Amino acid sequence: MTVKCLNNSDKLVLIRWYRNKDFNQKQLAMQFNVSERTVNRVLTEVGLATPVARIKGDAYRVMNILNKHDIDVDQLDMLLILGKAQLQQIEDDLIEDQAAYMHYQQMVEDVPF
Repeated sequence: MTVKCLNNSDKLVLIRWYRNKDFNQKQLAMQFNVSERTVNRVLTEVGLATPVARIKGDAYRVMNILNKHDIDVDQLDMLLILGKAQLQQIEDDLIEDQAAYMHYQQMVEDVPF
């Protein structure tokens, strides 16, 4: 049975906010002045999972990615540490390059023609 106490535009907003993780079901119920059960029924109508199932679903997707790339948890931890360090180095290099370019521009502007 479809939820009739909310109009379609309210349902779309509710669904979008839930998908974006802006609000949980309890907060959505307060926002729309309906019960948590009503919010749950709206989310069930469109096939969205409960928060626990959503977390399990995300964990399942992560495990599939790890299996796909043949990476265990310790390797993932190391890759994240190394990747973070590499990203920081790239950012530092970009800042340094930008400063060098600005210095070069100032030197060129000072040359009289």
